[in-house]
Amino acid sequence: MITEEDLDVAIRMGERDGVIGMEEAVFIKNVMRFSKKEAQNIMIPRNQAVFISHDASIEDASKIFLETGLVRALVYKKNYDTVVGVLDSRDLLPYLWGYKKSKSIGRLLYTVYHYPASKELGELLEDFLKNKIQIAVVVDEYGGTAGVVTLNGILSELMGHEFSAFEESYRPGVRRVGDEISIIAGDLQIDDFNILFHDNLTSSESETVGGYIIEKIGHFPERDTVVATERHILRVKKIVKNRISSVEVAERTEKR
Repeated sequence: MITEEDLDVAIRMGERDGVIGMEEAVFIKNVMRFSKKEAQNIMIPRNQAVFISHDASIEDASKIFLETGLVRALVYKKNYDTVVGVLDSRDLLPYLWGYKKSKSIGRLLYTVYHYPASKELGELLEDFLKNKIQIAVVVDEYGGTAGVVTLNGILSELMGHEFSAFEESYRPGVRRVGDEISIIAGDLQIDDFNILFHDNLTSSESETVGGYIIEKIGHFPERDTVVATERHILRVKKIVKNRISSVEVAERTEKR
């Protein structure tokens, strides 16, 4: 059986002889360390984590997301030991903009998972991927909340660097600039656009709004190119390196 010491020697010899590159060596070492660690080793401690009260209004929850820059947060009742769900910041936008009405965040919560602090990271990652989990609660031996663990944190531990791009990709690029006008990122997913703006964009060739525009006009657009949808007028606002960077979305005065 190959011991950890034998493997470490082999890695150093491989680096010296040029068989293994520096990045590969770092990755292998990270995997070795990863296999030894538990949830408690990478969790965000309870006193440093961000929680939102179940009684918070849509506006209060949105303010917390804006201040912290988080995409998701855990929601509690009574105290941090009674976490009841996960809130995704994207789900608040239709309520903030008046497309939907609700005073409570309770109906917007996703199922929350709880794991013991001693849960091995390999098993934890497998469970996260299997159940499509982004954030979960780490509990201590008494069942209380010890901290928070995220998929980003697990992947960062495995890869050896901050894996923030994974989480940031879930944050839609949307900015309200008027009562009926918004600016969105060109790479906003079509599904997200339809949810946020109550529209019905469909595409057989693209998953983003920018790609949808190109598909509709049949070529790469210039700035101020306009495409009409069922409920909105899309205007190309900014192009960066042959990519639609931002799009203006205005409500149509007359629906088709």
